[in-house]
This record gives sequence, C-alpha cells and structure tokens, in this order.
Amino acid sequence: MSSNHLSIKQSHNAFRSKIENIKTTELSDIIKNYKKLLPDLNDVNGSLLIDLIQIAEKELVKKQVQ
Repeated sequence: MSSNHLSIKQSHNAFRSKIENIKTTELSDIIKNYKKLLPDLNDVNGSLLIDLIQIAEKELVKKQVQ
C-alpha cells in the first residue's frame, strides 16, 4: 500500500470519527459547502472531496434514521 493511499485512508477514518459528533444541520451545511468547492478542484482533489461528501452523506442518512 502506498504512503499516499495510507494517508488518504487515515484521513477518511478521522473524518468519519469526527462527523459522528456533528449535529445534522451542521453536517448538511458541510455537505453543501463541499459540493460548492468541487468545480474549483482538479480531478485528484475533486475525487478526494467526493469521497468525503459521500462519507458525510451516509452519516447524515444514518442520523436522520435514528
């Protein structure tokens, strides 16, 4: 596993653990703001941000079901 891949995986895990404690409205705002940033990013950074958006969206759905 490359060091970049490991760093990305660690970042995703850290992001997941942090967003568990964010209120639903704040999480919705984060998703909305991240989506606004997407057009300004290159493919690599855009892909990373898309991953974070998807993680946040899954957490938001989980929170709304509870």
